[in-house]
Formats: sequence, structure tokens, C-alpha cells
Amino acid sequence: MRSFWQAWLVAVLFLIVLAGSDAQSQFIGSPAPSSTISALNIDTTYLSPPLQFDFYATSCPEAPAIVSTMVMNATSYDFTVAPQLLRMFFHDCIVQGCDASLLLNSTLLYTNSPLYAEKDFQKNDRFDKFSFVDLIKQELESVCPGVVSCADILAMAAVSAIAATQGPEYQIELGRRDGLSSYQDNAQTHLPGFYLNVSGLLDSFNNAGLDIVDLVALSGAHTIGQGHCDSIQDRLQSPPIYPIYPSYFLNQMKTVCQTPDGTFDNNVVAIDMDVNSTFIFDNGYYKGLIAGVGLFTSDQFLYTDPRTMPLVKLFAQNQELFFQQFGVSLRKMGKINVLTGTQGQIRQNCWVRNSNTADVDFLPRI
Repeated sequence: MRSFWQAWLVAVLFLIVLAGSDAQSQFIGSPAPSSTISALNIDTTYLSPPLQFDFYATSCPEAPAIVSTMVMNATSYDFTVAPQLLRMFFHDCIVQGCDASLLLNSTLLYTNSPLYAEKDFQKNDRFDKFSFVDLIKQELESVCPGVVSCADILAMAAVSAIAATQGPEYQIELGRRDGLSSYQDNAQTHLPGFYLNVSGLLDSFNNAGLDIVDLVALSGAHTIGQGHCDSIQDRLQSPPIYPIYPSYFLNQMKTVCQTPDGTFDNNVVAIDMDVNSTFIFDNGYYKGLIAGVGLFTSDQFLYTDPRTMPLVKLFAQNQELFFQQFGVSLRKMGKINVLTGTQGQIRQNCWVRNSNTADVDFLPRI
């Protein structure tokens, strides 16, 4: 059995090296080689939308620099900006594709009954940087009105967030257009839960066309940012459920998340997801999993499950490989069910569909 997993690890390393051989493309913006896609047995149909690295080269050449500068400046005085922007891109793409449906406000039907949007789902309701995305949109509209989509703003903001936290300076293809619908139920169905094991996580990722390598690599985004106490309540109960925190870390988490009388405090937010380097985009997250201090149940399962453990070890040992694969997986995720050409629209405001949309049948909740 051991020889089997050793052989499996070698095979995985070979695949990642194939993807990593495109490392330069992650930094200068050329596309991934077809050999990478073939080796991973990915259905390439949805991976080849007409997106381009220089999509705004003529129509709005200032766009990437504007987004990068605003994200860098905001992160310098509020660290929570970067991890939220990175996670907002994932939360948008994984639900119904990278169409900025996450940014749409809930609406009221003409009957005054609510139609809740993705952003009202519990895992999204915690984001408090939607207004910052609106600021980016306002700046871009002042320079290039009606040109840059909100979906592309999320993509550019995500890679800018990584650079702002000392990570690689990735580039990502652009040309997405904005969706016309957003439903809370879709977010509830497709966003992976904090308590899922690897099988559950794979179901969620596979549904979006992502595989086991993407799962482990993209989970590395948890190297920056903080979590909520109510997301780890299952691991603090007595007796705690598997996988169990090391005793010292369990006591630390109880100190943070429980009042002196033992009452659980759901309002506490400041729990570092990467205890090694929560302010830096690096491979510290994987080192934490090996040490048993992955914050969420779903995090720690990546190390306890033999299907994903080899990849966790690999990324913990080789930060450059992690950077390379993260870039490949991020670009792959960024192409999920995108709208291009004449599909969708370019919203004037990210939180509401344009007023001249032909099929508007409900009113925005302002």
C-alpha cells in the first residue's frame, strides 16, 4: 500500500511540474500549455472562452493599474481587504460562474416578496468589502465609462490582493461580462461548507469543473485572512469531533471563542486561518495542516485524507510549486461559465442590473 501512495505522489508531482513548467506564464501572462490540460484529464470545453490578458489594452488600458493601486493602498491600512477580495472571487465563480452575481443586491418583486441574492447567504453576508468593490467601479467608470465589467473587477482585485500580501504577481485573462441574476439558494447549494470532508469538498469542486489538485491548491488561499468562531464550533464541543485540534491549540481557540463561563461567542472574528503567517501569501497554511492546526474542519481533512495528504506535504515543502499550481488553478477557476461577447451586460453599478435591461421584472432593493 505504501508503494502505491509513493507512486501516486510521484505521478501527482509530475502533473504539477507540467503545470508548473508554465510558471513564467503566470507572471507575464501567456496561456497555459495544452499538455497541462491533457495531463489532468480536464474537459477543455468550458476552459476556452474568448478571454484575453490584454482585453482592455485599447478600451481601458489603465484598468489593471487602477485596480492594483487601489487594492494595494487599501490593504496597507486595512489588512482584511486582501483576503476578502480573494475569497469574493472564489465565492462568485464557484456558484454559477464568474459573472459578478455575488455583487447583486437582493430584490423586491412587485408583490413585495423578497428575492434573496447570493450576497445574503450566510457565508457571503460576512463580507464587508462590497463597498470597496463599488469604489473601484466608480473610479473605472470615471476613466472608462461602460467598459470594465464587475466580473473582471473581481478577477483583477483577486490577483492584486495576492500581490498586496507579498505573493506572486499573477496576471489573469479578462473579458468577462456581468450576469443578470443572483439567487441565495444557488450559493447555499454550491458553496462548500466548513465541515465537509474531502469527498464533500470534491463534490463541490467537481461540480464546477475543478479537480483534486485545484481543491488543494485553491485551499491555500486560506494562508491569508481570518475566520469566525461559529465556523469552528463543531471542533470546540465536548467531546470535540474528528479531526481534533492539538490540546494547546484547542485551549487557545476556547479562550478566544468562549466567555469565561464557557458560553460560546459567535461574534468573534479574529481567528487567523494561517497561524504561521496570516498576513503573507505563502505556503504556511499547509505547514499548519501538517501541525494539526488547520482552522476549519474542511481544512484539516485535507491532511488526514490519504487522497490529498501527499499534495499538502508537497506544497508545504515546496512553496514555488504551490505558487505555480495556485496560479494555474486560479486562472482555471476564473473561466468557469463566463459570459462574453454580447452575453449579460456591463453593469453601471455592480450591485444592480442596468435599468435598460430588457427582462427586468423586479425592483432593486437600495
